[in-house]
Amino acid sequence: MMQIVQAETARAEHPLDVVEQLAAEHDFTFDRDHEDEIAISTAGALAEYHVAFTWLEDVEAVQIA
Repeated sequence: MMQIVQAETARAEHPLDVVEQLAAEHDFTFDRDHEDEIAISTAGALAEYHVAFTWLEDVEAVQIA
């Protein structure tokens, strides 16, 4: 019989802090009005790109749109 083990792990930082650090390092425009949301924009060769990240604490997942 299989057992499912769930481990609790403590995070050193908020998952979206990493996204914010990467955006800043690449000089992307970003807006973080809320701790669990960040929107990033950058110009590409043919278009401007917009990506939104949302941290969903209850399921411990990042939603990307």
